Amino acid sequence: MRIALAFAAVAISASAAADDPITYKGFALGAPRDQVLAAFPRGLCKGAVEHGDACGWFPSKDCSAYEPEAPCFKQFSYGGVLPTFLVITFRKRELVAVRLDFPERHFKALRDAMTTRFGPPASSKTEVLQNRMGASFESERLFWMQGDALLSLRQRGSKLDEGSVSLNSKAFLDSMKDEDKNQAKARAKDL
Repeated sequence: MRIALAFAAVAISASAAADDPITYKGFALGAPRDQVLAAFPRGLCKGAVEHGDACGWFPSKDCSAYEPEAPCFKQFSYGGVLPTFLVITFRKRELVAVRLDFPERHFKALRDAMTTRFGPPASSKTEVLQNRMGASFESERLFWMQGDALLSLRQRGSKLDEGSVSLNSKAFLDSMKDEDKNQAKARAKDL
């Protein structure tokens, strides 16, 4: 959650340079839940559909990365890359967020595809991450913003060999920030 909020803070003042709207597999933020889910095999969905729910898949376990023409690969691929994990979040039956994880070795291909589609990133930064053995690794982060859509590409995350793509609506990130504050207040009462 903190990553999403940090992303929002960095991306707020930027805008996407390309004319193509920021979408996931052709679905813009705000797309109806039923239409989005109809494009994918049945996923594991949790939450109250009326208020908000999230659906998840493990495409790399269900599809072959070596068969890019197979229907399963085409349904889940993003920029020609098969995600290891995908979660799609809805609020009030509308798409508000997408997150996918991918093997880090595909970062450059995704970066090039996203830059070609959405234009140069509005901002970027390089972080230095360290593993438990003390080895350091650079991790590039790129950010695009267009209207209410905030898009992030991260080379490495909590796992050094996995990157992520996040597409969020600013309104959703703001609501999550408010929810975090309310939960902190509730926890403080339990002290």
